[in-house]
Amino acid sequence: MVDLKHKRGNLNSTISDLCVLTSHSYSKLPPTPKLAQEPTVSDDKAEMVTVPALGAEWGKEEMYQMTKTGRKERKQEARNDYWKSWNRGERGLCGRYFTRKVLVFFLFGLCCVYVFYQSPLT
Repeated sequence: MVDLKHKRGNLNSTISDLCVLTSHSYSKLPPTPKLAQEPTVSDDKAEMVTVPALGAEWGKEEMYQMTKTGRKERKQEARNDYWKSWNRGERGLCGRYFTRKVLVFFLFGLCCVYVFYQSPLT
């Protein structure tokens, strides 16, 4: 066992040194060798390389979708999808509550109330 009071006084020791001294299963890795530095460009100019095989960054369809017309078209498609799903009874206008079925019963009740109050009570 290592005398910890003795090790605390030594400022140059590290935790890994303690582990090496106390445990046989831990071994300290050797330091990694320094790699040779890459040669630097003398005029600090960066060389840009283009790769023509990859093609343009934006396609025609992507450019069209970024225009005002493309955004309006996407909104119109979303409205059409919403309308179709409401007509099929898959979606309500106010969440799931105001479906076509509810609308029909509401209008029937409204018509009944209108007829009841318009008829004379003689």
